[in-house]
Amino acid sequence: MVEQTEKIKFFDPHFHLVDWESGPHTDNIALWKTLYPTHPVFGIKDYENLVLGDGQPIELMGGMFIEANAQEKDRIAESLWVDKQLDESERPYGIVAGINLQDDITETLRVNKELPRFRGFRNILNWDEGAEINMDPEVKTNRFLEEKVRANFKILEENDVTFELMSNPH
Repeated sequence: MVEQTEKIKFFDPHFHLVDWESGPHTDNIALWKTLYPTHPVFGIKDYENLVLGDGQPIELMGGMFIEANAQEKDRIAESLWVDKQLDESERPYGIVAGINLQDDITETLRVNKELPRFRGFRNILNWDEGAEINMDPEVKTNRFLEEKVRANFKILEENDVTFELMSNPH
């Protein structure tokens, strides 16, 4: 007789979906090909199958997609692609999108606020000139010191938009 195990309720606060074959992650192919070598398109069903496995005692409650290092020019496309991916699941998911706080954020803010799953932004702010690996190759300066970044934080506040601070000191 097999013992029945109660399922573990799991809400994933940070996961990625990527399309490094023809989608918004093609410019960062080296990173994603290393992490997902057999899945050039790693969509929501791939993610759910990975988490749930073969008969794992997990009840996936939903989760939060966190921006997946799409280059600045592809960040809006990434949000739209992920939102479409999430349509393929009935689970409640949210989107924390990418944004460049060193630039004009008007269009990125407008498009993402129209997405019902949008929950906020993340921008990798860490920069270490001597680091072996820079998490976001577009980060070239210490953004905390820049007036434009500070002004954009104020715009996010005025629009009641959350921001996930990612800082990985090396």
